[in-house]
Amino acid sequence: LFVRECLGCIAAEDASEGFFQLVVCPPIPLQVGYVVHLHLLGGDSPPLPFIPPEIATTCPILPTQLLGPITSVRARCGDFLYLGVRNQFPGSRVAHVYLRVPWSPG
Repeated sequence: LFVRECLGCIAAEDASEGFFQLVVCPPIPLQVGYVVHLHLLGGDSPPLPFIPPEIATTCPILPTQLLGPITSVRARCGDFLYLGVRNQFPGSRVAHVYLRVPWSPG
């Protein structure tokens, strides 16, 4: 999944938590049980062809040490859901990630 750090999210209580916002929605809806690997967008580099035009500004893609199953829907706030992810990347100091994703009832 392509994410950015979530600046408008609740602050992490300690270094074992991370908060990110989904930038590019996957082709299928996210569900509890799906295993996800987060890739951080940001910085200055040429646009990539598979990034949608609305966000195709200069953004390198950096793999993170955040990989694991979606374990819960933590909350819904307005047009967003907050998903809990248990990080299973070996040696990572972050144990849990909270992922802010767009929500549209359908």
